[in-house]
Amino acid sequence: MIGKMFLKKEIVKWVEDATITKEQALSILGRYDLKYDESEKNFSILSILGYLFLGVALIVLIANNWNEIPAFIKVFALIVITSVTHIIAYKNSINQQKSNFFFLANLFYGASIILIAQIYHLSTYMPNGVLLWAIGSFLVAIFVNNKWVNLQALIIAMIWAFMEIEGFYPYLFWVFLLVVIHILYKQEKNRALFVLFVLNLLWFIPYTLYYFTKEYYLVNAKMFYSYELELYVLFFILSAYLIYLFLNFTLSKFENKYLQTTNSMFITLAYMSSFLFLFEDVCLSLIKTFDLNSNVIFYPLIGCILLLAFLLNQKKFYISTAIFLFLIFVFMITSSEYYGYIFIAMNFLIFLFYSYVIYHSIIESNLGSYRLGVASVLIFICTHYYNLISQDYISTAIFFFVCAMFLLISVKFFKKIKRA
Repeated sequence: MIGKMFLKKEIVKWVEDATITKEQALSILGRYDLKYDESEKNFSILSILGYLFLGVALIVLIANNWNEIPAFIKVFALIVITSVTHIIAYKNSINQQKSNFFFLANLFYGASIILIAQIYHLSTYMPNGVLLWAIGSFLVAIFVNNKWVNLQALIIAMIWAFMEIEGFYPYLFWVFLLVVIHILYKQEKNRALFVLFVLNLLWFIPYTLYYFTKEYYLVNAKMFYSYELELYVLFFILSAYLIYLFLNFTLSKFENKYLQTTNSMFITLAYMSSFLFLFEDVCLSLIKTFDLNSNVIFYPLIGCILLLAFLLNQKKFYISTAIFLFLIFVFMITSSEYYGYIFIAMNFLIFLFYSYVIYHSIIESNLGSYRLGVASVLIFICTHYYNLISQDYISTAIFFFVCAMFLLISVKFFKKIKRA
């Protein structure tokens, strides 16, 4: 028993040192009926929460007596607290190779910027203070291999970008994203940071395209302000698929640790998006959206998608790109008067897709995918039940009869394939 516990602790260390992968660790532990222990990860989360609460407690304590403290003492105290926490964090990072204490130090740094501006009644542009905080946080993140500090820096940069877009375009956010790429490449695997980075690409690239082409619409398109949302959605759809292809093209050039995460993210995004097509208003909105295909950047984006699909040179990307462009073409040529037919066709295809997920999970013996497929079919049926029952009982009965027959026939078909 003692030998097993020793082996378990050693394997956890090997994974942390990147001597073996987590999959190899699970395989080794499985031989001895042991489970992989992520207690260190849990302790790290607890320590971050502890530092967060400590920072909040100190800030609240200072704020309670803030008005009674002279200005020069306030500034001196803030500088001392910020400096001391960074020095302690630096010493800990030398001794332990990484330190969560930098998370607390960055909180004090941000609080100091805000409070000093308040002390001297600096009526500067509010986002500039957050920008200064983000710059300082990224300077620390570059030199400190700590995933929590990296996440903190990107979140602060996001806050600044959202504040900045109310008045100006946040050009410096591109610099922050480039720094994140450097961190992801140079430092140890940080899946949470990568996911947050991709999510930022998904909103910022469409916003960039929208921002720099909206003047074209202001001059050339009628009722521009009625189509602002549709224009952004157009860019989001095209950009999301373009980002998916680009990440696969870039990461597949070398054995990258984030390639599987990329595919999982976009499969999840596509799957969640399929639920939106269960509502008629979404189909009608997409038809209006692709009426804006005369946008100056629309066809160059389509060209980039085709180029990346060709460069990837894989069957799955050819098929997915063909389906993606076919759907766009359908929405482009369809008039708003016929959106009902598109809605029915899309939902039939979605039902087939959910059925395929169930079929594939049975063949692969994947219980998780099977549950997902069954849950999706139930959501599909329940959604259309509430849509149809209020209109016509006969059509509702026919709809459920068709679904039932399809599922029962599919079960027999799946059984034959499974037995074979």
